[in-house]
Amino acid sequence: MKWFEWKKSVFDIAKREKKPILLFISASWCHWCHTMDRLVYSDDKITEFIASNFIPIRVDATLRPDLNDRYNSGGYPTTLILAHNGEPVWGSLYVSREHMLGFLKEGLDAFNEYKPCRPAAQKFSRSAVVDLEEEVFDLVRAFYDPQNKGFGLEPKFPHVDLLEFLVWRVLNGNDGESERMLKDTLHAMRSGEIFDSIGGGFFRYASQRDWSLPHFEKLLEDNARMLSILINAYNIFEDSHFLDAANKVVFFLFTILYDKKKGVFVAGQVADEDYCKLPFEGRISKRPSLDNALCTDSNAIAALAFLIASDLEEEYESHAERILNFLLKNAVKRGGVVHATGGRVCLLRDAVFLLAGLVAMYSRSRKKAWLDGALKVASLLSRFEDKTDGGFFDVLPSNNLGRLAVKKKPLAENALAASVLMSLSRLSGNRSFSKKAYSALEAITPIAERHAVRAVNYVIAVREVMG
Repeated sequence: MKWFEWKKSVFDIAKREKKPILLFISASWCHWCHTMDRLVYSDDKITEFIASNFIPIRVDATLRPDLNDRYNSGGYPTTLILAHNGEPVWGSLYVSREHMLGFLKEGLDAFNEYKPCRPAAQKFSRSAVVDLEEEVFDLVRAFYDPQNKGFGLEPKFPHVDLLEFLVWRVLNGNDGESERMLKDTLHAMRSGEIFDSIGGGFFRYASQRDWSLPHFEKLLEDNARMLSILINAYNIFEDSHFLDAANKVVFFLFTILYDKKKGVFVAGQVADEDYCKLPFEGRISKRPSLDNALCTDSNAIAALAFLIASDLEEEYESHAERILNFLLKNAVKRGGVVHATGGRVCLLRDAVFLLAGLVAMYSRSRKKAWLDGALKVASLLSRFEDKTDGGFFDVLPSNNLGRLAVKKKPLAENALAASVLMSLSRLSGNRSFSKKAYSALEAITPIAERHAVRAVNYVIAVREVMG
């Protein structure tokens, strides 16, 4: 099966040949993605039909989170039929071999009947920054599962952003209810099947609301964020169970995901049920398959986690230094901060998380080299800035193929950018960064008001920027 990359020349081919685009969004750690490769895209009848009627494009969700954010239909894999303007006309998630030809024929009919409409431009009005903390906390409380702990029903995800919000509330005031939800959830997770008690680390999610029947992929970003949460929880509660879980996460990161030659981590461990059910001795002789992408955002998050952990073990600071030095040398390019080393795609989230790591490192060490690195990345961050209405778009202005033409201002990344830019302003004495921080908060205030529980990042940013 011949797959094309996502680029303008491929869209031009589709338009010239009057064929729709078959978009397949997958991830190397995804079990059902591999199943479709093995059973569907190896079937001669299916591949011949695709070659005759479609232009197939494959997107790796790890390497192209910007496309995944705009096109993912709610899971992996995502299978879409696109018109020439990049708009979906037909779609599904996993499609079996028995149903694939029917799906493709229905997609062709939908493509032939499609009439394009002009997408509405995304506009934001300036408004005063409002304090939504208690309203957001009420929503978090309502989302909480008092029986099994954690948030939501099933499938059960860790919802690390909500756990980080609870940590922040506890660290910034005497909040008994946040303490209880945080402590009970972490105990439920570490004793549930979502936690790999043998190999360490957390699986991406559990199929059942009691944290059982996990899907067996383990990702760097999830585990790095959980490491920060567990270390903070240990410092808050002095509960050795949390320190033990944190140490097992570190064991997983360095045993499975660590690239010793480069001093950074690969993106994740592939879902392999047979491997994950092996005892410890069995895992020693067999290595799991990996998503070997070296992603800037998740490695910067790992560096932040090691800085937090370095209060307990000084050696972790040197790991954070190695990660940040690698990213400065290999991810920071003239055009921006690349998402994956060796790639060309530059995204807001990579610049923001790398900036956060550099600012945190400078704040800790006061070594000028880290401040210089932070100032360089901050200058690249400005390429994503909306000069008219403030805030930052998720992709560069030049990245405008398909749905990428409609720019987004992601809430979490803009909130973090505001917090980090304010910190950089205070550390460097450059007031222009504080102006950008306020502008970013004003730009995302209308978005935060619509995002309910997902506004937790905004609430934290408001408090930190406003002091």
